[in-house]
Amino acid sequence: MAIPEGLASYAWVAVCAVVAPAVFGLGIVRTLGLRPDHGRRVSWAFAYLAGHYVLAHATLLWALVARGVPGVLLPVAAVTVGIWLLRRAAGRRATAAPVPPSTVWDWLPAAVLIVVLLHDCLHANVDPIRISDEAQIWAAKAKVLYGARSLDSPLAFAAFVSHPDYPLLDPLVQVLSFASVGRVLHFENRLPIQFFAVALLALLSAAMTRRAHPLVSALALIAFAGTLFGSSARTAGADVLVSFATLAAVEALLRLRETGARVWWRLACLAVAAMLASKNEGALLALAVALPFGVGWLVDRRRATAPGRIPRAELAWLLLPVAALALQQVFNRRFDLRNDLFDPNVGDGSGLFGRMLDNAATHGPAVAEYYGRMLVDPALHRLLPLAFVAAMTVRLCMHGRQGLQPSAMLCGAVAGTVLGYMLVFVGTYSDLQWHLSTAAARTMQQIVPVAALGLCLVTWPREHGARPGVPPG
Repeated sequence: MAIPEGLASYAWVAVCAVVAPAVFGLGIVRTLGLRPDHGRRVSWAFAYLAGHYVLAHATLLWALVARGVPGVLLPVAAVTVGIWLLRRAAGRRATAAPVPPSTVWDWLPAAVLIVVLLHDCLHANVDPIRISDEAQIWAAKAKVLYGARSLDSPLAFAAFVSHPDYPLLDPLVQVLSFASVGRVLHFENRLPIQFFAVALLALLSAAMTRRAHPLVSALALIAFAGTLFGSSARTAGADVLVSFATLAAVEALLRLRETGARVWWRLACLAVAAMLASKNEGALLALAVALPFGVGWLVDRRRATAPGRIPRAELAWLLLPVAALALQQVFNRRFDLRNDLFDPNVGDGSGLFGRMLDNAATHGPAVAEYYGRMLVDPALHRLLPLAFVAAMTVRLCMHGRQGLQPSAMLCGAVAGTVLGYMLVFVGTYSDLQWHLSTAAARTMQQIVPVAALGLCLVTWPREHGARPGVPPG
């Protein structure tokens, strides 16, 4: 089935690659235990992530094995299963405790920013995907995957795709749009990727207003929208996708700490799996998030304030991120794809960690100087990471460590991410200044939503924190 070009295909992609995965994902998260009283913004944000992540596996099987099956059956099946899961979850839903609804000031700033973002995306989509990473990496890999049954795939990856070893989630989301329409697309395939930015704004808004005053939440959200997010959100690249998955993991872990509900552990594992399936940087981000939250959990256990031990059966959800890593490794070995940073055949043959040690004296000061300039440049990240660290320092001096632990875990995640990327640049085999100028600000943007959330927590937290009685988001 081929849909005509123009507005017809654009609308069709919106239905098949945006609405269908969202409905499918809503059924998944309801089945996992996410209830309507947890909040609409949170529900739809996690639904969009879960729907696309799970559906991507079916899309990969279709692309490699079952191309005789019409691709439009993928979104049809997604909607069908999603509706069935929703009905099944509704039939067994327990009565939830009443929660005060969010006020208009909680969601209005996000709604306005989303409308502005959608306008910018529509304007950007007038231009086809033809240059930069969105074309050379992500759309190119999607096109090779879409034609996998009729191409010599190892040769096609090497000839047409830059960094073909990169993870699969972004290209597979684009393949879903190709499969739904019945041909390769050149601008419509941006749309489902752009909606990850919409979901990010919704989730960040919910996370902020749940824990901080609506005024500071609105100001921080507007500042975040003016960072590099504004330009990245309009492309088919994966930076916003991994940033959104990282924020989703952080929000799920925060709610797990606040409520002890198992659904947040499950969603955290799913979000970490999506981080790993989005970009190679997802592994560093997952480690940077896991370490401070793990330390925070140990501190809570010592103080007997932890919400409860995770049942052993729930630990099986850790298989999701493990499976994401395994799938990527199997795929890359099947098509002989290698990561140039870790490949010992690239550069001097010492590998990334060896180069970190060898280059520490020469590259270390230059990397530190570059990051110092970047942190005080308001044009890039609107000073949000720097403001978060400064606010943490002031709060610590004024009030000590009392009530600082959630913010400290977020600060640890931000600091760990920044230090991790600095070490990667120290170990680069490329020209250092070129690598820094093309990637440092972009990769740091991946953790800026967490910094914005942490800034709100420190500067103007809600009087009762994120306890029962606070609007859920």
